[in-house]
Amino acid sequence: MKIILVALSTLTILLACNLTTQQPAANIDTSPTAAPIQSTDEPISADLPETYTDNLLGFSVNYPAGWRADPNPGNHVMLFSYPEDSPITSPGSDGVPDTVTKIDFLVGHTGDPRTLEQEIADMEANSNGPGGRLMSYEAITLPSGISGYRIVVTGGRAGDTQVVTYLLQLGERKMYVTAYGNTAPFEHVVNTLRYTN
Repeated sequence: MKIILVALSTLTILLACNLTTQQPAANIDTSPTAAPIQSTDEPISADLPETYTDNLLGFSVNYPAGWRADPNPGNHVMLFSYPEDSPITSPGSDGVPDTVTKIDFLVGHTGDPRTLEQEIADMEANSNGPGGRLMSYEAITLPSGISGYRIVVTGGRAGDTQVVTYLLQLGERKMYVTAYGNTAPFEHVVNTLRYTN
């Protein structure tokens, strides 16, 4: 299980640091139609009353009451449902058990000339490596108009654990949003992501 965590963390870091491969990109269709994520008719505040805002990057996201945000403004934020003094050391995706939730929002560097489609092609070209295997992806548009891809990656050589990551275009930067542990609230939280500038 630790190998899965290391592999997925490595893949996320490599993507976030915008490292490219010397291998040619795989033959993929880069022209899918963006399908909107279904939103509920309930107001965001009904079940996601808390808001994290990153004024440096110009985005906000809502999350459930009782959760906490561990931010590094301008770079990343971690939203989590477990107590601050609770060390998360039990098994699970990224060391997070299925009884709690952790969602990472990691923002890449400005000035990366690669498109989201090129990023997907790089992931596919490297999908047999230790970072995991790209299983599927689909173009999406959040209710706020932010576009990107919903990506499913498995743990590669370490097993069949699947991790869902959103690769989004946030202005001039790419954002990677990944959930660990209990992923039930993940899609609903991601659906609230919006620009604030």
